[in-house]
This record gives sequence, C-alpha cells and structure tokens, in this order.
Amino acid sequence: MSDPLSLFLAGVVAARAGSAVSFPPSPVRQAMERWEALGMKVVRYFKGPGNLVGVALTFPNGKGMIVYVDPDGKTLVSGVALDLATGENLTARAARMYLGEGQKPVPAISAEELGRLGYLQEGSGEAILYAFIDPECPHCLALVPRLKALAKAGRAVVRWVPVGLLGPSSLTKAAYLLGRKDPEDLLAVMETRDVRPLLKDKEAMGRGGVALEEVMTFAEDHGITEVPYLLLVTGGQVLEIEDPHTVESLLKPPSGEER
Repeated sequence: MSDPLSLFLAGVVAARAGSAVSFPPSPVRQAMERWEALGMKVVRYFKGPGNLVGVALTFPNGKGMIVYVDPDGKTLVSGVALDLATGENLTARAARMYLGEGQKPVPAISAEELGRLGYLQEGSGEAILYAFIDPECPHCLALVPRLKALAKAGRAVVRWVPVGLLGPSSLTKAAYLLGRKDPEDLLAVMETRDVRPLLKDKEAMGRGGVALEEVMTFAEDHGITEVPYLLLVTGGQVLEIEDPHTVESLLKPPSGEER
C-alpha cells in the first residue's frame, strides 16, 4: 500500500512539471532557428518589455543587434525600447549586458596581476569588479553607494583599490584604507576632512603605505590617471568598463530577474 504523503508529494511534483513554462516560448525559438540557419547566432534570450522576448543576436561579420519577438514568434521588432517611467534605453542596456558593448578587453592586464594588488573586498558573485578610486574624488564618492549595492545584491565581488592622485590627503586616506582593508571604513574615510586621526594608526599606515606604493606603481605602469576606473574580471578576461555610469547594466542581474 502506498504512503498517502508520498502520493500527495508525487502529485504536486507532477503538477508543477506539467505547468512549467519554458523560456523562450517554443514559437520564438523556432523562429530564431530559421534566422540562425541564415548565419546569425543567438547569444541570449531575455525578458523584454511587456510580453516580448528579447534576443541578443550576432551577425557573421561580428556585429551584434538586440531585437524583440512576440511570444507567438510571428513578429520581430528592432529599434530603441525606452522605459517611459525612467527614460532608460532598455535596448542599449541589453546590448551592454549581452553583447559586451561599453566594455573593452585590456590584454596588458591579467587577472593574476590584479589579484596581487592591495584592495578592500566586499560582496559576492561570479564577476570581480576592481574599482580604482581616489578618496578625495567626488565622482568616486558618488559611485561608492552604487557599487556597494551591487556587491550586497550578489552581482559582483567588489574590490576597492584606493589610489592617491589628488594630493597629500588622498595619499594618506588611501594608505589608511589599504592598511585597514575594511570596506566598512570606506565612506567615512572618504568623507572626512581631517586626516590627523588616521595618521595615529601607525600599524595601518605602515601596512597601507607598502600596499599603496605597489598600487601607484601599477597605476603608473598601465596609464591609470583618471578615476573612477573600473576593471571587470569575468571568464578569466579583464575588461575595462568605459563609462562607470553603465556598470549596473554590464553585470549579471540578481538570480530570478533574468531568465
């Protein structure tokens, strides 16, 4: 005699399996397979605006394109899709995220070399984001909460690399941060106007001074003269994020946001 609980659970599993919705819908996949037969390649399916299915395509010449297909696979739309509430260009965001636009390889820098630098680390995720920042840089300060949010959401491991490009206070703060290696200190140290209390921590300043010298040598060797400067390590490749304001759209969304 079968266990009633086992029968119930088996029924639940079967019901869920039967009601699962595949993504993308079969008509969309079949329609795009006809395009692939012509030499195009589907890089990624993703949820588009409304009920549309977004498709990231590449052509034989290497160029990419974002298109949208209705769930029945009968209509394909190309062009700019705007979020009317925020004004964001959703097509451009998808192109950055799935076609790599807005980022470029940096073959002169290896992931191993970056990993040997001093940094403050927080967050989790498949990608590692190195953020070169100057503690006295207002643009860097504005970027910090955004990157911290990405780290907290599990979209990237963020490694803060302080540099001292803007004067003595920058050097003092950068050395202190590298010596402490605590990302919780970051905002407070960047916002402080009095660096004298930092200098009292001789141990942190000593450790940080050594690490900062290595960071500054690295920055000089690779021509890093402007901050914020972001490098993304993903799949073993080092990519420069050309516009820090687009960083959110270049990182993998939290689990469940995209399919």
